[in-house]
Amino acid sequence: MNSLGLKTIGVSKNEPSVPGGEVILDAAGRVRLISGANAHLKTFMPTESYSPEQLRAALQNVHRHYNAVGITSIFERAGSIDDFLLYRELHATGNLTVRMSQTFRSGFRTAKDVALYTQKLGMTSGDGDDWVCVGPLKITVDGGIHWGNTYLREPYGEKRIRFYVHRDPSYRGDLNYSAAQMTEIFREGHRLGWQWCCHVTGDAGVDVVLDALAAVHRDQPDIATRRFSLTHAYFPALDSIARAQKLGVCVDTQPSLYFKDSSAIAEVYGAEWAARFIGLGDWIRGGVPTAIAGDHMMGLDPDHAMNAYNPMLMLQVAVTRRNREGRIHGEHQRISRLEALRCLTTSPAYLSFTEQTKGSLEPDKLADLVILDRDYLQCPEDQISRIKVLQCMVGGRFVFERE
Repeated sequence: MNSLGLKTIGVSKNEPSVPGGEVILDAAGRVRLISGANAHLKTFMPTESYSPEQLRAALQNVHRHYNAVGITSIFERAGSIDDFLLYRELHATGNLTVRMSQTFRSGFRTAKDVALYTQKLGMTSGDGDDWVCVGPLKITVDGGIHWGNTYLREPYGEKRIRFYVHRDPSYRGDLNYSAAQMTEIFREGHRLGWQWCCHVTGDAGVDVVLDALAAVHRDQPDIATRRFSLTHAYFPALDSIARAQKLGVCVDTQPSLYFKDSSAIAEVYGAEWAARFIGLGDWIRGGVPTAIAGDHMMGLDPDHAMNAYNPMLMLQVAVTRRNREGRIHGEHQRISRLEALRCLTTSPAYLSFTEQTKGSLEPDKLADLVILDRDYLQCPEDQISRIKVLQCMVGGRFVFERE
């Protein structure tokens, strides 16, 4: 398949190049990576359009899979106004089976960008209802571990450079914003009543976000009440955790990535980095509200999708710190069963300012609950991921019942 793909885009041994990009070969002359060439490659990508009915049906199918593993509320972390309106339509027609908090992502560069974008939306964080509500604004601060450009405190070094096919051993990753730029847009968003969320993966990326947030905090200390959130923050450092706690920062991160990728992190980054990777224990001991999530993309199998979204798998990984190969990196990052459960329930409710109505089973809260086939608090640790949802209720209505 690779050979056919290379032939299709015009890359061969006689012509190892591509317009607008670079073809990187290994020692044997095989193609290892194509860098750049986006405009050229897009000409070979199939374009498909879908009717509104197809989009609704596909989204409802995703939600049915979520309900089957006990998911009753989600964060849409990179949506648009069209996504928000689609969810509203599903709710209005009685076809929505998960509650949704919408994150609006854009490439804000200035305060004016924030003002114009939010003026066009005509909404602010917290608007909406118990089913479809407005969450934070979002920017993408750095890259990612899978892309090979997460922004680190230290140079990538020879092993990471070789693995990710970079050239400069002093490379530290990509940073899309300076602290000054983020200070400007965070300040404007806060002035307009918005919560903020940042995609940030590397430890140095977190440092720069916290620098910007601290600068805003000096003249607008009430920004700490906005529950500013870091999405991913894969490699927590203890000094960053202390700063985040003082600034009222929250985190949502993905144990399923530890499950699948921590052995590779140990090999490519080193044992110390693998021990920090998805460091739930450090975040929680540091007093930072921490939610665990799936970051679901591509595929509907809850355990084997590109990013697994099965809450029971997340719980098992959080409690055991055991990865897919059966290894444990960072024993001290294990958390208790109750702490892990709160990361799936009360903490996400706190991140979305809905702790008065969601996150725990109490009088006067929304009737969202799941019935499981065994006791999560008592079953053997290695059986947690096998727990099945027998019934899932959202808003007092059963939206899933296992046959």
